[in-house]
Amino acid sequence: MKAGLHGRKSRYVKAGLHGRKSRVVDEGVDALSIETQLDRGHKWATVEGYDVAAEYTENVSAWTGKARPQIDRAMDDLIAGRIDVLWCYALDRFTRRGARMILEIMDQPASVRPWIIFDHEQMNTRNDAYRLPLIMLAEMALQYSDRLSKNVRSTFHRMRESGDWTGRAPYGTRVRAGTRKLEPDPDTWPHIMEAYTAVGAGVSLRAVAVMFNERGVPSPRGTEWASRTLWAMIHHPAYEGLQVAYDGGKPYAYRDAHGHTVRAFADDAEALPADLVRAARTALSGRSFDMQGKRGTASAELTGTMHCQGCGGPMARTGKAYRCSRHIRGVHCPNPATVQAHHVEPMVREAFLAYVTALDPADPDDLDTWAEIATRWKLHTDPTIVADNREATRAVTDLEKRLRRLRDDREAGLYDDDPADYARRVRDLQDALKDARDNAGDTGVVNLPDFAGMEYEELSTGLMRVSTAERRALLSSAIAGVIVNRAPRGTQRFDPDRVRIVLVSGEDIRR
Repeated sequence: MKAGLHGRKSRYVKAGLHGRKSRVVDEGVDALSIETQLDRGHKWATVEGYDVAAEYTENVSAWTGKARPQIDRAMDDLIAGRIDVLWCYALDRFTRRGARMILEIMDQPASVRPWIIFDHEQMNTRNDAYRLPLIMLAEMALQYSDRLSKNVRSTFHRMRESGDWTGRAPYGTRVRAGTRKLEPDPDTWPHIMEAYTAVGAGVSLRAVAVMFNERGVPSPRGTEWASRTLWAMIHHPAYEGLQVAYDGGKPYAYRDAHGHTVRAFADDAEALPADLVRAARTALSGRSFDMQGKRGTASAELTGTMHCQGCGGPMARTGKAYRCSRHIRGVHCPNPATVQAHHVEPMVREAFLAYVTALDPADPDDLDTWAEIATRWKLHTDPTIVADNREATRAVTDLEKRLRRLRDDREAGLYDDDPADYARRVRDLQDALKDARDNAGDTGVVNLPDFAGMEYEELSTGLMRVSTAERRALLSSAIAGVIVNRAPRGTQRFDPDRVRIVLVSGEDIRR
């Protein structure tokens, strides 16, 4: 049996590995990728003979104001004994809070002090001799962050004031070589001109999107054109040649200390004519809809449940009808479906009521169905269940990755001298993986919902008294999907047979 640091018997030591890299800048020691950091950690664990019990990865800044749930989870696991030691590539990967966090750790008695290894510095928190060096290094990391943050803000400010572009060039433009000034991209600028011209002439955003998609015009993201993309493009100040700043992710024309806009195009580069920009924006300002409306706020009871048979995509309620969302956005759908809300909503409510009130909470044959309904209901009514599901799924993924890495290590010959150790590690990981998969499957179920066992009339009355959001959650707990076919041309009357309602059990209400 191998001995690890401090003379511990190492075979059954559970280690956690921490990896972090900033989203914005590559600062700190070598700025290694998260994967490279974790690879180093696994090699360290193999040499020491430790079992890697968890990985904690962060793609965020270690700056003081940032929420860092992964490092919080790592410290919780360390204190609770779920891991015995936490390995970090470097101190500045672990914290930029300065001496405060290190003091919180080092001030505890050595016997109960969290054991953290800082690989790059070759120091650890169990050795009191490292107390002062760790405090000094932590303060140096904090000062570096302060200086870096101020320098970045100062640099961005100077660049904006001088009209230098600070990010990726907007679609239709490019950054001129040797400068930070924008100029039209000869390959895509004509599409910008065409979009502004068409919208200014009264052509709808959807019609422009359809036209571009049919012609195969490349879009900013390489996907199909949509109305929202064009709306954002028409309102982007860069096409007027102006420097931008951002508020909540939305660009607006940047103004200098004197209140003047700043030109971002090169002096000899020609931006869109002011009258063309004005005509396009004026045309859009008269529209009755807001393409920049808040996303994720469903206002109809079948949102998320309705699907178009033509393309399989979702349907959204616009006015009095549900329509194919892809078709609304100008994305191609071979047979875009539309159905009036006053026809389909009562159908789905009736299906829900008939289905749920026919299930018996006391009948063992119905328990699996009730468990599925309860799970779906919980996901809508308790946001923590969603987080638990994600965490459980992440645990499964991490264990699967560790099992693959262990097998790769064996293929590389790392366990040739100790096949019994390899067999034990595989068995332990397989047991942990089974538990994690069971946990992922069990998360969020259980207790029957309050409406289980209600009579038809009682449930029907309650269904209509709750808010639209609650009614949507109730319906989707038992209805897996509502699929709508396009009505034949010239049809005036509503045909219920073109609406297919699928229950959570997989059965169709209408055939």
